[in-house]
Amino acid sequence: MEELLEVGAKVGYTAPQIQEIIDKLAFIIIPFAPEMDLPILAAALKIDSDIILTGDKDLLALGLKRPQIMNPADFLRNFSE
Repeated sequence: MEELLEVGAKVGYTAPQIQEIIDKLAFIIIPFAPEMDLPILAAALKIDSDIILTGDKDLLALGLKRPQIMNPADFLRNFSE
């Protein structure tokens, strides 16, 4: 949680705002994502990201619809001409 607060502060969130996000999304994120991935997810949600490109197996396994999480090979396959 401490890391999430630090990263959230860097991208403009206050502690109460972060807690509100966690409360709303806890049923989606907390049970499935390792704690160290939460700052990445929080930042992606804050900027309304469409896609997270990663090789991280834990993030890839989440199966979120938005942001869509995919590895670089899938991204290139889906978005190349």
